[in-house]
Amino acid sequence: NSPIPLPLNEFRSCLDFDRIKNMPCGKVLGMRLWGISDLHLSFGKPKPMDIFGDYWKDHPAKIEANWRGCVGPEDVVFVPGDLSWAEDLAGATQDLEYLAQLPGTKAIVKGNHDWWWEGLGKIRKVLHKSIIPLQHTAVHLGGMAICGTRGWNIPGGFEYNETEDGPHVRREVERLKLAISALPQGTPRVALLHYPPLLKDESTPFTEVLESGNIDLCVYGHLHRTSTEAIPFNGIRNGVRYVNVSCDYLDFTPQRIS
Repeated sequence: NSPIPLPLNEFRSCLDFDRIKNMPCGKVLGMRLWGISDLHLSFGKPKPMDIFGDYWKDHPAKIEANWRGCVGPEDVVFVPGDLSWAEDLAGATQDLEYLAQLPGTKAIVKGNHDWWWEGLGKIRKVLHKSIIPLQHTAVHLGGMAICGTRGWNIPGGFEYNETEDGPHVRREVERLKLAISALPQGTPRVALLHYPPLLKDESTPFTEVLESGNIDLCVYGHLHRTSTEAIPFNGIRNGVRYVNVSCDYLDFTPQRIS
């Protein structure tokens, strides 16, 4: 099937609320879903992002103000990667505290710059209870099932090199399968990826797994406004809704998904 591109401001929820509201597992109708990624925080060791454009100046303050202006305490926010520039878990302390004090439950996955992510066991010990890390794993939250993994440069993409990237793609595809296999049946299914699983109207190893796994919604990041070679795909393809939530594309404001 051909994709149906949708601008972000017209993006509609993939979730079937008539299906959800009768489930005993959570008060889904009382919460909203949001997404924002690539926060690139650096409170511990400042790394100014405005070298990539003036619109990045003081971006943590912009994100916090906009986040507090729209996200409620009962909401869920998907944060698919590149949260912090820190090089180790200790160095990410202030960045994680920043995320923790923002409203809502935050589901996060590892991005390509999240060097501080030292394994699921270690980070679970230090994360605030409002932050749920996903690493080839899944969680049942408020009447929906969410899984997550990092992903990788897709074959055919502008960054892809078969020699360097091929083994990583095959590994990450298996990790995505593992994450999806942990999802319970009978609930809306959400997948978080850092890397885009597609860029245009072509199947990739990742889209094939998402489709065969009956994923309803895939939220991803990684792409930035400075990239002229890759335009984010937002829309529906073969039954899966895709939305890019890189924060500079969103003017540093969480994107309402439902």
